Amino acid sequence: MKKGYFYNKKLLIVLLSSQLFSMSLEVSNISTWITPNSKVCIDNGGEFIQGGCKSNWDIADNICTILNGKLPTIIELKEVVTSCGGLHTQFDDSNHKYIENKNRVNNSYQECYQKKGFIYSTSNYYWSSDIYLYNYNTSWTINFTTAVQSYNDKENSYYVNCIEF
Repeated sequence: MKKGYFYNKKLLIVLLSSQLFSMSLEVSNISTWITPNSKVCIDNGGEFIQGGCKSNWDIADNICTILNGKLPTIIELKEVVTSCGGLHTQFDDSNHKYIENKNRVNNSYQECYQKKGFIYSTSNYYWSSDIYLYNYNTSWTINFTTAVQSYNDKENSYYVNCIEF
């Protein structure tokens, strides 16, 4: 029996050959990124800074909806890091400073994520759609310069890139 499911732009194929055996295979789609322009950003409550749209989480979510997209998951953001040759880490990992420095000096990584529409800045955190489990008022973010994942208050102002549905 074959079943196919779509979840977050991924195709999950489940093959069941018997009740005792199952196997799953995940096949990635290529994500289409939408970068809000200055008019969409400002007209909907964001600020256009250093060539990118910054806003709080609720405004970011609304901007993505207006653009027929959605905020990316933290996994989709980390896929950008990985596909560009960067290493991702969390702010509370014991080796996060080592990984931050490694990403900062990796010129091909820095060029790659910028070509995909993400801003280079010392504080270029991007919103994800994923809420931090222990505090609904925070959401996971990723800083592309360092590839560090952290959670931040939804009222803070961070960059917005959307994924097309």
